[in-house]
Amino acid sequence: MSARRSGLHPFSQRVALVFGGGLLIICAALMVWVRTRVPPPAELTAKVHASFSPVDAARPLTSGARVPANTALVVRARNRLSRSVYVAAFALDARGHVHWYVPARGLGPAARVPSDEAEHILPAADRRLPVGPARLVVVHALKPITAETIDARLKTWWQDAQSLRGGPPLGLGDASESIWIEIVEQ
Repeated sequence: MSARRSGLHPFSQRVALVFGGGLLIICAALMVWVRTRVPPPAELTAKVHASFSPVDAARPLTSGARVPANTALVVRARNRLSRSVYVAAFALDARGHVHWYVPARGLGPAARVPSDEAEHILPAADRRLPVGPARLVVVHALKPITAETIDARLKTWWQDAQSLRGGPPLGLGDASESIWIEIVEQ
């Protein structure tokens, strides 16, 4: 039997094989990079929207809102990234005490929000905040993060209750956002 021979010189075959293999490796690496790329915080907060709202209203609270003291709040999240994200949510009162909503008891991992356009109501604690100013903070993370990790970072960041008037502390997750509200008597 005669073997079919290529019209290329053996050296040219090796060069073509090395070039093709190298191109394949570059394409695979590019696909992995695009899939696992860490979006900057601005893109993360633009594509992952999480907010507090009263249980009986779909409209999110905005900064400066006045909320009756007996209002129960839930956290709603929507993820438009191509991967799942993790969301934690808590409130800080005027004394600097942390009131966890997600995870519900302030123990364990943040809630996983799948990559889709649907709005998800995250399982939250039924908490009533004390009367006075409060900062509602939502943390977005690309990898699982626990309430304990966030709590430890908060304790090293806050010096006094006045620091609540600034933005959310850095380094809580991959991105965070917050609003300032007033809890009022009824």
